[in-house]
Amino acid sequence: MSLNYRTASLSSTWLNARFRGLSLPILMACCVLFSGSPVFSKVFSQEAVRYAPGGTQRELTIIDADSLGHLDILPFDLGSGRILEIRTNIPSSRGEEIKALAGVVHRCYNFLESETGREVSGNVLLFLLEYSQRPSCYRFEVEVPDSSPWTQIRVALLDSGQPLLGSGASSHITEFIYDTLPHELTHNLLNLIPTVGHDLDGKKPLGTRWFIEGTCEKMAKEFSQIESPEFHRKALQRNNLNRVLMGPEMDGMVWQWGHSSAMDWSDETDLYGLSMLLVSAWTREVELRDLIALMSHRGGGFDGDGLDGLLWETAAMDPDDLMLQAKGIARQLTTKIPLSMLHLQK
Repeated sequence: MSLNYRTASLSSTWLNARFRGLSLPILMACCVLFSGSPVFSKVFSQEAVRYAPGGTQRELTIIDADSLGHLDILPFDLGSGRILEIRTNIPSSRGEEIKALAGVVHRCYNFLESETGREVSGNVLLFLLEYSQRPSCYRFEVEVPDSSPWTQIRVALLDSGQPLLGSGASSHITEFIYDTLPHELTHNLLNLIPTVGHDLDGKKPLGTRWFIEGTCEKMAKEFSQIESPEFHRKALQRNNLNRVLMGPEMDGMVWQWGHSSAMDWSDETDLYGLSMLLVSAWTREVELRDLIALMSHRGGGFDGDGLDGLLWETAAMDPDDLMLQAKGIARQLTTKIPLSMLHLQK
């Protein structure tokens, strides 16, 4: 039986596809609806889909945000006027656990700002829902005004009494706070101030996706290394880094990888890992914050050729050299040394 996990992000204006948690493919898109009047709204949706051996889709549990009944609304200050709002049916007696979860989100913002030299803007809305038996197949949808302040809207599910953090925590929560959130917030950082060009739907790939997704993956994995080494180890294993060492199959794909590229899901997810290695190799020669500051100083909008030129200028490497360095990191990470003890940075 297979499982697909899809989510729509309000902050994305381009189509993005990636795998998260248990090698689940995620599709992310922005949806804008038009009413009779010039009022815009945005729809966020997230779903987990399972298929029976014969290919028939399992029945979905519909989670309607407007029909959830009473939820506690808990705002948490993230500094600089930003908030995390958690809407939950978890008993108030578990307030300290929820506060600890909010602390992880706050540290995520601080970590990204420290590493990139850019301010993380926007607020996060998290629906944290407890079930006596958590649905394995579901669809969640919520509509918010276009003027809403949310950079990210997510839903995370857990079983009654299941811990929010630590041993036995719901994979929905750990994936969100240690992987999805830092990855998606990094996308925001690269979008708000010009850095590299982004693919447009239906257009030829610019040759920049490897840098964009690689930077987002690097930030996510380094944050999880700090917060949860055990999660970090498993997340790196899911990146299937050993495939990079099995031959040149992926070498050519990664440079022209774009949002319109037609490829298998297995190739798609493995390119995230390879891209992370490439960015990690580059930033051993120049700090990430200095690299993206240089891109912005020169007006941003770099395409693949522009990245090649900047790579040579800042690290005296061409793409082939960078690939060799990336594979060296892959060898380190796939040895018998525990992955949770290794760092991607120099």
